[in-house]
Amino acid sequence: METLTQLNGPSGSPAPSSAAGQRWVMLDRFSNRRAESSATVDGNTMVACRTSTGWPINVSFNFTAAPASSLVYFDWVGVAPVEDDRFHRPQVIAAHGDYILLEMMVPHSSSVKRSAIDSSDITIDHFLYETGAAAGRPPSMSMLPCCKIPKLFEHCGGPSRLYRRRRMGMNDTGLLRLSDDELLIAQLKVARDEPYDIADLYVLRVGHEWELKQAVPVVVVRDDEGSKGDEASSRWWDMDAVFSIGDRFLCWVNYNSGFLILCDMAADQEAIPKLWRVSLPAEAVLDTDDDDQTCMQQSRNMGAAGPRAVRFVSIDPRCCCGAPGTSTCAQGRFAFRVTTWTLAISTDQLVAMTWVKDNVLDCYELWALPSYKGLPRVYPEYPTVSLDNPDIICFVIKDDNFVRYEDWKVWVVEVDMRSKSLLSASRCSTDRSMGSCPLSAKLQW
Repeated sequence: METLTQLNGPSGSPAPSSAAGQRWVMLDRFSNRRAESSATVDGNTMVACRTSTGWPINVSFNFTAAPASSLVYFDWVGVAPVEDDRFHRPQVIAAHGDYILLEMMVPHSSSVKRSAIDSSDITIDHFLYETGAAAGRPPSMSMLPCCKIPKLFEHCGGPSRLYRRRRMGMNDTGLLRLSDDELLIAQLKVARDEPYDIADLYVLRVGHEWELKQAVPVVVVRDDEGSKGDEASSRWWDMDAVFSIGDRFLCWVNYNSGFLILCDMAADQEAIPKLWRVSLPAEAVLDTDDDDQTCMQQSRNMGAAGPRAVRFVSIDPRCCCGAPGTSTCAQGRFAFRVTTWTLAISTDQLVAMTWVKDNVLDCYELWALPSYKGLPRVYPEYPTVSLDNPDIICFVIKDDNFVRYEDWKVWVVEVDMRSKSLLSASRCSTDRSMGSCPLSAKLQW
């Protein structure tokens, strides 16, 4: 069970919610079998539905205000279709308002009780879970129409694969509830071949069918120092994350190549969408080959800092002497520095978008805090920007010095970067997946 220790109060008042009744949550991406968990699940969140192949399932959530983890649970009703269903459990793709987008790899009826199945035995289902809180009704879950539009910029390996049900990746698919309560889902695919400055945008306005916004121009926005990373065009198509900003923008980011792509989703449906490419801060772009780069999602993250701003956080190793780069000595093996920047969004192409450095926190400043006593002095992972107060960043701290798995200890710490104070430290539930960054969202439940 996740326990929270409150250490200090926030340095300032949290920013108001974007909509009345919405609360900041950190949703775990991967679901747990309810029957296998000892956690108490809120029965009021349970919804029963069927997959496209007819299998009945129950889905429920354990919603908890951040920084504690909110978890998703599911169970097959009756006999499970496969003996090992670890790869056939719902995954959280995106969330916004009172909606959560789930994806599930569903076995066909002919796969009953097989220990393993191949790709020809599965289909991809997407469900939209609605908490119902905004409308004052019980939660519900509906199946979305599948997207069979060919991925023009993807090397598919044969015409037979072009019209398979499309997967909605956590790294390229966003969900947005617009100000007029219209709900849309968007997936971005950037060109793999020249010209590199165009992208395909697949959009589903819930209640309608999927539509393709083809070959949308990507406008490079240069800041005061110029745009860094344009030379990396040959490897910039893979996105690392996507998130919503207010009720108007979706933002895709590539941490390795060092840029983000903004899209104004509130624009006229019939008009060509506007995509802006903005480089990350120059000092945050690594000048190394892909093979030398670590998993950027473990050390970087972004989140909305209001309806028209982005907050970027980066954890970077530093030498024991204070210089950037990984230290080779034992004393500096876990040394790091955390830096945050803010980008104000402008839809005026004549106005440069410039990153402004906000705060820098050195590891020894964090470790020296009296409230940090008892926590391991290790490299933090999976930073998450608070959607209540962007000055607050949550980190995962792992104590990997254990023999038995049940002795493994993991904490989520909540740090105010402006006041350089530790606000809370919480032991993580064993139900939480430790290999991915949680989805930070404002939800009403």
